[in-house]
Amino acid sequence: MDATWRLSDEGHAAEAESLRAALAEDRQSPSMRVWIAPDGAHLAYQDSAETTPGPAGAPQADAAAAPALLCVHGWAADSAFFAHQAHGLKGAFRVIRPDLRGHGRSSRQGPFTIDQLAADCRGLAKSLSLRGAIAVGWSMGAMVLWRALAQDPDFAARIAGLVVIDMAPRIANGPDWRLGLAALGADADASEEERRIGAMQRDWGAFAAAFTP
Repeated sequence: MDATWRLSDEGHAAEAESLRAALAEDRQSPSMRVWIAPDGAHLAYQDSAETTPGPAGAPQADAAAAPALLCVHGWAADSAFFAHQAHGLKGAFRVIRPDLRGHGRSSRQGPFTIDQLAADCRGLAKSLSLRGAIAVGWSMGAMVLWRALAQDPDFAARIAGLVVIDMAPRIANGPDWRLGLAALGADADASEEERRIGAMQRDWGAFAAAFTP
């Protein structure tokens, strides 16, 4: 039993060290790129095709041709949420990580709706001429991608696959839906959502600290 725990601890320590290395590399990366939305808002993003140096510091010629991953973070997070994945997939994939509007280094210019965040992702994908990309959405990021796919056939044509992390098409359970988020519990319903909203209103800082990884 002791040996098992030691192996488990060592595994966690190695994973934590890998994550620290990824975040350190993320902080040392060149300035984030910026895409300007039609309403003038600035959407900051990282694109590994533009930060992987080739000869004489130029971007690698094959970096932009690598399979693309469009990684969209969730509420109260930013592009650093996917730093570990970007670090591990470097060279094999072109990893694009936006800061959603109102998050990270993007504009604090509303509206902060799912429709608007989806429109921003659609515009960014078009500006980067993405084709055959795999979209990855965590939590609210999955909702943003679902909406973008439903909004625009052009965006859907650019996406070859979708990875959904920790999100359900309908969050709360009800008489006709029992597949809400597992974190809410099998019997969670709209009253649980109301409790969470109340917790946000009472102490946003504490709620966000507990919510984000």
